[in-house]
Amino acid sequence: MRLPFMPSRSLADIGSALLGGACALTMLAMILLTVVDVIGRYLFAAPLPGAGELTELMLVGVVFLGLPLVSLSDGHVTVDLLTERLPAWTRTPLLTLARLVNALVLGVIGWRLLVMGGMLASYGQTSIYLRLPIAPFAYGAAVLCWLASVLLIGMVIFRTQGHRQTDGAPCID
Repeated sequence: MRLPFMPSRSLADIGSALLGGACALTMLAMILLTVVDVIGRYLFAAPLPGAGELTELMLVGVVFLGLPLVSLSDGHVTVDLLTERLPAWTRTPLLTLARLVNALVLGVIGWRLLVMGGMLASYGQTSIYLRLPIAPFAYGAAVLCWLASVLLIGMVIFRTQGHRQTDGAPCID
């Protein structure tokens, strides 16, 4: 995937690979944790302590690690009932508007996650069973929201024309 506003192609590829790899490893860990928990619960009547909490926290990681990757590929969910019927010349401005709205919304979500993380940290909030601090997850999610927002703004500034794959899905090349 070529990112025209990144300093070099290899930096963009490395960043995408790191985020994608971290997301994939987190999903794999969730799967393995669930398998061990289910086997322990049903075969040995001994569920894995704290498995539910860990799964919830890893799910936060999967969702927010994937946000920058989804933003880069224009993979956010869209409904094109109306836009399919509009003239072709309207697609680029609409894509630009959608990217700007997404960037704004992700920026606001990141800001609110930062505020929430500060509140959680001030209370010393931890998970119930394992006593893991929750604030770092909120801070990490905020940073990933802002990264996705910055990437969307970069896509607007440096490449306002959207590209579509042969199957109609948006892509960048």
